[in-house]
Amino acid sequence: MVTPFDQIPAALSGGPAPHAGGVEAPVEQRYCDGCERAVAATGCRRWERYTLCARCQQEYLAAWAAGRRMSPGQYIRDKRFGESETYRLPD
Repeated sequence: MVTPFDQIPAALSGGPAPHAGGVEAPVEQRYCDGCERAVAATGCRRWERYTLCARCQQEYLAAWAAGRRMSPGQYIRDKRFGESETYRLPD
């Protein structure tokens, strides 16, 4: 059985954009389906047809590790329709 942990790359590439002549390069953004906002593309990951930011990935993987076997789509549905507190990680 393939788990979400099998899909994590060994080393995440990316980082801050280099400065070019004193002008900052624009930061590439993605839309996180979990928290429904635009986030920096660094750290974002595609899970099936969904994109999750680093924080939402942590919530999803923590729930998976705790025994909640749901698809990324189910995680996103739960977050959008009132179950977001179930996945909240302590600060």
